[in-house]
Amino acid sequence: MHESFGDESVDIQLFRGRIKVTVREFEEDKWQTTGKVEVVTAPDIPGFQIQRDEYSMAVEVGLLPSDKLFYRDCEQDTYLTMEDLTKRVLDRALFPKLRE
Repeated sequence: MHESFGDESVDIQLFRGRIKVTVREFEEDKWQTTGKVEVVTAPDIPGFQIQRDEYSMAVEVGLLPSDKLFYRDCEQDTYLTMEDLTKRVLDRALFPKLRE
């Protein structure tokens, strides 16, 4: 992402059980935070929680008989592709004017 948006535009930190993404834009001669997303493990689901501002989404992760992973939006009871999941995690932070 750094190559596409600039060295200071995205900061990704990996902690035990948590990934923090901070998005910045260069405004008024300095880098300003414009969005934050956290992905936190949630062993009770089992899966993880996506947290962005007031938005929170629980995602169940499981294994199919074919040894492939599945991702399920717990609130909407729908299965997600990896593309859907990536959009829900990052698109709102990187492109805040996009609709949900």
